[in-house]
Amino acid sequence: EQFIPADLLIVHVDLTVVPPEYLDFAHRYPIVLNGEIRDIRKSTISQSLVKMGDGYQGKVIVKSNYNFAGSPERALGLPLDPRGVSSSYFGSPLDYQVYDSPDAVHPRLFNDPNVVVEKFQPEFQDGVYFMRAMLFLGDRATCTRFASKEPIVNGSTQISSERVEPHPEIVKLAKAMKFDYGKFDYVIHEGKPVLL
Repeated sequence: EQFIPADLLIVHVDLTVVPPEYLDFAHRYPIVLNGEIRDIRKSTISQSLVKMGDGYQGKVIVKSNYNFAGSPERALGLPLDPRGVSSSYFGSPLDYQVYDSPDAVHPRLFNDPNVVVEKFQPEFQDGVYFMRAMLFLGDRATCTRFASKEPIVNGSTQISSERVEPHPEIVKLAKAMKFDYGKFDYVIHEGKPVLL
């Protein structure tokens, strides 16, 4: 609440949706990093959403609409959307579920604001799943590809990792979405990058 003069302000609020008062405050500074990023819910940024009755019949993944399964919100005791299932539906991303088709998903989940149903588009090769994490600040980026025997790839399921070049389309996407810094998780599915 107190303005302290500075040349640069970095907006880093560990929530899926940044409260407007933080962004309003940030714009009092001459240079603001991530000053345009308000909402990173999957329902806002995903290009892989599946809706009931849309005709898609491939595998799907059901996951939290919130960043990291809503863990940051739960840690602060903040409620998720009360119109949805309980906030404990997903304790972590390891609770996300893969289904053979949308027909196998309970219908209530398609209308739950705390949940998204997405096309399951893995990066899969020789029995191993992969996920790439691009860390970036301005025009600098590094990327690590993690391998796992499990379809949900993260630090607790990984069996190996290696540095790789960030995919140019993901770099462009970060700029198009007005991110100045962050971490984008993505896969290369059938030759195309898919932001997770």
